[in-house]
Amino acid sequence: MPDCLRLALVTDIHCGRESLTKKGSLAPELLDRFAGFVADYEPDMVVELGDRITDTDPEADRAALDAVARSFDAVAAPRAHLMGNHDLVHLTVDENQELLAHPMASASVDLAGWHLVFWQADPSMSGAHEPTIAPDDLAWLQSDLAATDLPSIVFTHIPLDSASMRGNFYFEANPQYGGYSNARAAQEVISAAGNVAACVAGHVHWNNLSRIDGVPYVSLQSLTESYTTQGRASASWATIELEAHQLRWTSHGNDPIELVVGVGGAARSWETPLPPFAELARRRQA
Repeated sequence: MPDCLRLALVTDIHCGRESLTKKGSLAPELLDRFAGFVADYEPDMVVELGDRITDTDPEADRAALDAVARSFDAVAAPRAHLMGNHDLVHLTVDENQELLAHPMASASVDLAGWHLVFWQADPSMSGAHEPTIAPDDLAWLQSDLAATDLPSIVFTHIPLDSASMRGNFYFEANPQYGGYSNARAAQEVISAAGNVAACVAGHVHWNNLSRIDGVPYVSLQSLTESYTTQGRASASWATIELEAHQLRWTSHGNDPIELVVGVGGAARSWETPLPPFAELARRRQA
């Protein structure tokens, strides 16, 4: 049985220029607050879910990412970082790795009886290009989950749940950019694996929970977003406390939310959904 695991998470920092509803100029100050919180909370690991910068140009983006990296230098806990779509507009994966001094390939680690998966499925999006999971990335996830018997948490930048974007400032009118075009394939891999306790993401700039086949899919509000908080930066980060059959998620700051969700055991393996009602009627008449 896994031990209690405590994680601190932050996402969509968007350090740099002000952009739409993002308060990017406040990012260094808010990250320093987050580092102070981590020092007091003493989590087993810190997970940063991507979009560290608001892309401007290569020079400005390097400066913004360098400021983010300096803030994370104050975090003593082990860390994981994911690539976000804004991180890749003017900078390469290698440049992100260099400035953060952290690898950016998909990886996993076993911690306190849990298997933590940092899945770097390509988050790129621009113009007509919708985020799409490459076959090699999907194969990597399937192989990684098949290689462990531990309960697993899958972390991505872009959510995998294909959730409704109704009311979302950025994605209500652009839902194709709020998730992966082929997210259903990832959902099927996760359900078939049978050992995924939760999936966690950023990107969509709100707190949200979906459940698919009993697996919670959680998204976290951006650190610097303001559209849900009447013009103030949300100053959001989260803690996740995982026990054998329970996930407790607390989003701190100006857009707070707390959830307790069952994971594993009886919470898994929902009944297979019904076919279309017309098909049921046809079967009854056959």
